[in-house]
Amino acid sequence: MLRAVLLVGLVAACCPPLKTSYATPAETLGTWQAHLCHDDVEGEYRCLSRGLQGTIGGFETYFAARRKLLDDEPFVAFLVQRVDLPGRAIEDARSPDGLRHRMVFEESGQRFAVEFVVETLVTFRLDDGTEVPGRLDRELAYYLGRDRRQQWLTIPRPLLDEGQERSVRALHVEEHWRIDAIEGLTPQAPKVIE
Repeated sequence: MLRAVLLVGLVAACCPPLKTSYATPAETLGTWQAHLCHDDVEGEYRCLSRGLQGTIGGFETYFAARRKLLDDEPFVAFLVQRVDLPGRAIEDARSPDGLRHRMVFEESGQRFAVEFVVETLVTFRLDDGTEVPGRLDRELAYYLGRDRRQQWLTIPRPLLDEGQERSVRALHVEEHWRIDAIEGLTPQAPKVIE
């Protein structure tokens, strides 16, 4: 009994500090792991792509699938909560267009893969201080245009309600890597990167 308590204490001490960064696939994975280890499900959920959130069926479904994965797969639970995954990838590949990334991990003959996708986040701040967030499906460079006299940002679909455009006082645009598939958690297998 004492041995089990000591082992649990040792494993718990390995929990990485909470942090939030989506600048690279490795940093997004580290963010997701830290929130998972600290049992911050909302923090984990923010690491998921809009597509994965829709595929899973929302926060409640993610929570249930996550709990089942951690309960049914103790190896995966230990690996994703306590091991520095970005530093242990046996495969680390980016798609030719730079929009997707896949990391594969192996321990004791078992493999575990995570796939990432680039999302562009847009936040409009209005006159009254209200912030209106939105997500675009491609990298930021895709939405930028230029000619000899000007440069512009094209947002392909309306993110604001009719009439809000006149009250926009600030626009923040940022590119993030988000988790788009987690082998064993998501209904589909991660997409193959050639």
